[in-house]
Amino acid sequence: MLEYVILGLLLEKPRHAYDLLAEFKGSLGQVCGATHSRVYGAVRSLEKRGWAVSETVPQGNRPPRKVFRITTEGRDEFLRWVQTPVPARREIRDDFLGRLMLAQNLHDHLALSVVEEQRKVCQSQLSELEASAQAVEGSRFFKGLALRATIMHTLADLAFLDWCEEQLRERLTSSGP
Repeated sequence: MLEYVILGLLLEKPRHAYDLLAEFKGSLGQVCGATHSRVYGAVRSLEKRGWAVSETVPQGNRPPRKVFRITTEGRDEFLRWVQTPVPARREIRDDFLGRLMLAQNLHDHLALSVVEEQRKVCQSQLSELEASAQAVEGSRFFKGLALRATIMHTLADLAFLDWCEEQLRERLTSSGP
């Protein structure tokens, strides 16, 4: 996920590694943490994949900085990733929140689309869980309990997604087209 978060930050504007690290120490740190070495490793990987390029920029008396910017391929890969729902319910708190934050940084409409697609995945998972719970009802007590707990977590995730959608729709209504 770290590489995609960095791509999202680079999509906003070119940055050097210290700028990226500062983002992870700020509000982004609530959903995705990163150390100095992880950020440097990730930008090197992005360059190898052709998703980012760097340019060395002189700074007068100070050492030159390496400034990274996203490539067209990196932009396309980021947009593919940010619009793909997270596959596992347990990733809602981490991976999904990062995607949602980055999507909203680009546009509320994109964030709304991310929420809607994630809801479809959660709703499908809920249907499967409910069918499984019904199939074991009365025969496998603990499995039934475990399934019921997962159903309740999934319902909470769906309630959160409903709330996110409501908030985004209010923002879109108040800000206009």
